[in-house]
Amino acid sequence: GIPPMNRRCFTCGTEIRYNAKTCSVECAKMRYRKIGYISWQGMIQRCTYPKNKRYARYGGRGIKICSRWRKSFAAFISDMGPRPSLQHSIERRKGSRDYKKANCYWATHAQQTENRPGTTHWITFQGKRQLLTVWAREFGLNTLTLRYRLYRGWSIRRALTTTTGPQGSNSCQ
Repeated sequence: GIPPMNRRCFTCGTEIRYNAKTCSVECAKMRYRKIGYISWQGMIQRCTYPKNKRYARYGGRGIKICSRWRKSFAAFISDMGPRPSLQHSIERRKGSRDYKKANCYWATHAQQTENRPGTTHWITFQGKRQLLTVWAREFGLNTLTLRYRLYRGWSIRRALTTTTGPQGSNSCQ
């Protein structure tokens, strides 16, 4: 008979034997990282394993995982969808609430930073209310520069619309 054809690795595209799932163990690990398995495992560890270094901030504060997700990775992915990119991880909309479908989404590090207590500095400018970090990004400013200007008493308009000088100059005086 005709031998089966080789195919490409699901993760990296390398040619593999017809009966292999991925080209290597490392590639299999990458596949799991891509779809969210590592995020799911980390969530369980943080909330249920007291020896985990981050347990005090999660399980130790009473943060739980809904039983559907706790029991099944497939259920977790069914609710969350696959991880959009390696830059995304699971985030809770309300940090004091449990991991469950209604409270979780995939977020980048920048989005997660905006959701932390102490970083939610809201600014209203021209009738639009946004986080300081979002305004800084929108106007091409460094977040710390904008924060410093407002601390120094600058008006919101001046703080947002004054461009920064060339490297080394101090435009905040």
